[in-house]
Amino acid sequence: MSATGLSGDAKLVSPLTLERISASVVDEGVASASEVDRVVAELYANYEDPRSVMSLPRIVQAWGRVPL
Repeated sequence: MSATGLSGDAKLVSPLTLERISASVVDEGVASASEVDRVVAELYANYEDPRSVMSLPRIVQAWGRVPL
């Protein structure tokens, strides 16, 4: 999966994620249900628009230990 795109999976991550966490967003008072619904609709509209570009954030995981 490409991390950036004019089409495909990269453009679906944002609306799908917000749909899945919408109950928590509303329960925590971050946004109202109508606000979440509006933003989800806008994200799907962007997904359908071949001129819009969406991308995923770069996520890096690292680990280490403190020397003795």
